[in-house]
Amino acid sequence: MLPPADRERRPGTSLLHLQQASCWSPARSGIRARAPTTNEHNPVTEPLRQRRRRRGPPNRHFETPHVIEDGEIAGAVRNLVPEGVDRVLDLVGNSVLRDSLRAVRTSGRICQAGFLGGLGPIDAFLPMLDMPSAVQFSFFGSFELGTDAFPLSAIPLQHIVEKVEAGDYQARPSRVLAFEDVAEAHSLMERNEAAGKLVVAGA
Repeated sequence: MLPPADRERRPGTSLLHLQQASCWSPARSGIRARAPTTNEHNPVTEPLRQRRRRRGPPNRHFETPHVIEDGEIAGAVRNLVPEGVDRVLDLVGNSVLRDSLRAVRTSGRICQAGFLGGLGPIDAFLPMLDMPSAVQFSFFGSFELGTDAFPLSAIPLQHIVEKVEAGDYQARPSRVLAFEDVAEAHSLMERNEAAGKLVVAGA
């Protein structure tokens, strides 16, 4: 969810610096999103016409310009949005933080909310050299959900369920595998072919 001030500040451009995502719909919120991917067939970024051929009818609200994730995407993002994006949601973490910072416009914001790239520290990070002026950087940890500061009651869960039911949000798992096929699930992830969330049914 965007903070109240950002909900009124539409349209904007956002960069979702992630490796996988399976339930979102920027078009429905008035946000122009950009997303990097390590896989040209990632369901987060693959053009609708390709997904229609490969996997049947796509989410009708989902089409996002994207760049290929190779560890440095700020230049490619700036080619799409020369002034830099308004917001970056970084789920990869410290390994790409410097690059994510370079993708944000002056007075833009970046929120680090994941560490899919590992928990290693940032070598010799120096704010004076590594942080652009007037770019706001924050962190959010999901472990805070349910605390007094971030009560679960503040999350519009029923609204999300209704959007999924209406087809506005893409929440269908990529594949559902039988319990005896759990090895295949691991193999798909290791080959970077999961293409979304995998579900393993109970025994």
